[in-house]
Amino acid sequence: MIDLAARLGRVRRTPFSVDAPLLICQGRQRRGALILDAVSGLREVSFDPAATLPGADGRNPLFRGLAHDGALTLLMLDLDQVLSLDPAPGRRAVEAFVIAEERHAGHE
Repeated sequence: MIDLAARLGRVRRTPFSVDAPLLICQGRQRRGALILDAVSGLREVSFDPAATLPGADGRNPLFRGLAHDGALTLLMLDLDQVLSLDPAPGRRAVEAFVIAEERHAGHE
């Protein structure tokens, strides 16, 4: 499990709990779970790989591009990069947490 906020380089204001929402996901090469702050809904969107990020120059491999859903513009993550335990050059290491052990410890 990977804390998505930490993976994106954001500082978590409060520690997450064992009740934090998880997103089970699969990229082209990797599977895993992302620890989220909240879930506001799920939707299916079409992704145009040609829609690159403004100023994209390969410095942040965690993002694939943009998707549009009506009036919303969504930032698309590269799940294989996000789920990778090897940080990209120049980035800090992934903060990974094993929540399952904490959950089992609380129920014994």
